[in-house]
Amino acid sequence: MENLEKIYHYWLENNYIPSYSKMCEIFWVKSKSWVFKIVNELVEEWYLEKKWNIIIPTEIFTKFWFPVVWEIRAGFPSPAEQFEGDRLNLDSYLVDNPNDTILVNVKWDSMEDFWIYQGDIVVVRRWQVTKEWDIVIAEVDWEFTLKKLAKKNGEFYLLAWNVKYPPIEAKEELSVHWKVAWVVRKY
Repeated sequence: MENLEKIYHYWLENNYIPSYSKMCEIFWVKSKSWVFKIVNELVEEWYLEKKWNIIIPTEIFTKFWFPVVWEIRAGFPSPAEQFEGDRLNLDSYLVDNPNDTILVNVKWDSMEDFWIYQGDIVVVRRWQVTKEWDIVIAEVDWEFTLKKLAKKNGEFYLLAWNVKYPPIEAKEELSVHWKVAWVVRKY
């Protein structure tokens, strides 16, 4: 996996897979045959592909897998745990159906009391069924907004989770298009 990571970092910086000669430099080896063997292993594992004598990344390669620390305590400190675990692909973890998923950049502060802040990215899915208290992207009188779905007297309306904003009831039409599955935030 270390060899794959070195190729991956080169690809991130240069936007192409290094040549066999360059891989010799990256791996600190002199033998191109050794590099050829490594590349063939990565081809067999579906990370790389060979087309017309050119090495290209596959979809698996471009959606890199990160190491996962399976257990760390958020309470009292404990003896050091082993920081080795499986690997996780963030794309497949956050997105289980790419055809029904989009990412939306959050603007304004109407959901901050629900810990969704301006600048966060919400991963939203098209859902057939939504229920009261889901966080949704809804269209209210032909304008889109991110809010919590609520119900009063059998009618749906939208709640902001910030005391500065009143509930929103549609004057003409309310339709829910997407349901929030994840919130992504950079610290």
